[in-house]
Amino acid sequence: MTVSLDLIANPNILTLQQTAHSATTTLNSSVTSVELYRHGCDFADPAGHFASNCTLACQQPAAVWDSMATLHNCLSYGAVSTLLSTGGLSEKDEEKLLEMGYTKEANVTTIMDPIDQCMHGFCREETDSGECYAHGVHQFDPDNFIKGACGYFKASPNVDVGGVGVYVGYLMQLAILIYAYIHTRLLASWLQALTFAFYAPFKGLKRARQAAASVQERLKATHQQAALISGLVEFQRAQAFYSITLQAAAIASLSGNGRVFDAESYQQMHLTISLLGDIAATGIVCIAFGLYILHGWNKRSWYTTVLSIVGIGVSFAAWVQTRLPLNNLRVLSPVEHNLPACGGRSPATYCLEPQAQTNTPLEATLIALSLLTTLLLTIRHYHAYHNRILSIKQYPWRLELAEAAFAGITGLMIYTLISNGELDAMRQGVQWTFSQLISVTIWAPCIVEYFYAAVRKWSLGANAELKKLLEEEDSDEE
Repeated sequence: MTVSLDLIANPNILTLQQTAHSATTTLNSSVTSVELYRHGCDFADPAGHFASNCTLACQQPAAVWDSMATLHNCLSYGAVSTLLSTGGLSEKDEEKLLEMGYTKEANVTTIMDPIDQCMHGFCREETDSGECYAHGVHQFDPDNFIKGACGYFKASPNVDVGGVGVYVGYLMQLAILIYAYIHTRLLASWLQALTFAFYAPFKGLKRARQAAASVQERLKATHQQAALISGLVEFQRAQAFYSITLQAAAIASLSGNGRVFDAESYQQMHLTISLLGDIAATGIVCIAFGLYILHGWNKRSWYTTVLSIVGIGVSFAAWVQTRLPLNNLRVLSPVEHNLPACGGRSPATYCLEPQAQTNTPLEATLIALSLLTTLLLTIRHYHAYHNRILSIKQYPWRLELAEAAFAGITGLMIYTLISNGELDAMRQGVQWTFSQLISVTIWAPCIVEYFYAAVRKWSLGANAELKKLLEEEDSDEE
């Protein structure tokens, strides 16, 4: 039986797991075709000259572990050599293999020993037990092969995307919105309702209403609501700008070859991209929620609305891109390891266990609701601009119910970020970087402005936004 040869020119991202299992298929005696990579034997010799010869490449650890295509061709060497010596290939296919540097009577030990030594060296240096690789590749076992390289490997997202400081910044964005929602509801009706419920059983309904009205008057005198809305306006613009810049950079990076992510392994690249998608979805929900609160209190401007729409649009484009197969992201920045048998590179560099995007349907649903809400708010803003509807003087229960739903969604996004398994960078004690410090402090101006307005309202007379809000309150009362 003649075995056919299939030369693959430009493979997609090739992982260690795929390489191990595909090589097992090639070693199968009943195989009807042999898959090899056309450029899998390209390497640079010590003098810096480029060559293409599988026999020479497979005896150089640096060349073997520089590409999974080379490792695949080397693991397949024994089967290819046997086919060449037994005449199991067509004459044309034999010529192609000889041109690639394969030989009929090669010493397979000299080919497989470098791979075997690398795996044993990796187990001794990188794992706790030192015995993760029990079988040599001469009796190739893909399960032990993968276990040896990937079973003890833990990765976390790039620290500039998923470091402790950056994560705190994401959670602060969500927490600020939750705080704004709870505070506005407390000032608007909850404290009044709680006061009434507390006094009613003991003082009677009339005294309870009076106490509740008194509490509400005292709250109005503090101008806490105006200060909060003023801070929320600045926060809304800040988070829109933040999403635009972050997600625009993500789109540009995802369109490249992956070098900008500075990923040490395919697993780190995958986790970073997955986290970027979660962040994009979170940004969409946050911007829509913030815009909803502002519109609910008739505090809207075309500048803030358009800026929010742009932020949501850019974030949505980035989220869609992270959920697509990104085979172009293949350039890694592996760390040098004390593994001479592996050419100074860890086999775990090419490990990848793609986790199923189980939260994608949930994120898609929340994004659809946020997009629909933003569209309706924009239409309402357009009608209000042309005086087709009047400003809402009281807060209807429907808006309050919708706000509560948005608050629940925001809380769900907090849970998703915390529980998605991408907080390993925090657990492993990664040091703070400059970008992480920026991420934590990016919301500081909005927070400082709000607390300053709330505590020292008299000193913010020059604050045009707060002054306007206070004047609107006074005109409403008249």
